[in-house]
Amino acid sequence: MILIDQVQSSGIFWPLVGARMATVPAFIIVAYYSKKLEIPGIKYLPLILLAGFLDTGGNVFYVLAAKTGRLDIAAILASLYPAVTVILAWVLLKEKLRSRQWFGVFAVMLAVMLIS
Repeated sequence: MILIDQVQSSGIFWPLVGARMATVPAFIIVAYYSKKLEIPGIKYLPLILLAGFLDTGGNVFYVLAAKTGRLDIAAILASLYPAVTVILAWVLLKEKLRSRQWFGVFAVMLAVMLIS
């Protein structure tokens, strides 16, 4: 994220394109060497597309925030995605959260309140 901030303002979205393109070979390598790769069914396609759209949107807003001068707040808020992922897994997939995970979620929410 700090390297994205170093990009010239005329081409702020090209690093995001590069980051997305770098994930494709990484995914292919992991998929090739993984023996337990399961491709999700078509019923999960809207959820997958939503996750991709929100992830890319979050990166775009991070770049815009970095260019407007509030990188400190943008970096802290961008670091919230693991907590959001844990909460979504709990709500949507009915996963059980351990006490350490709940502690992490509450610590992140407390940190955001203290920053604001």
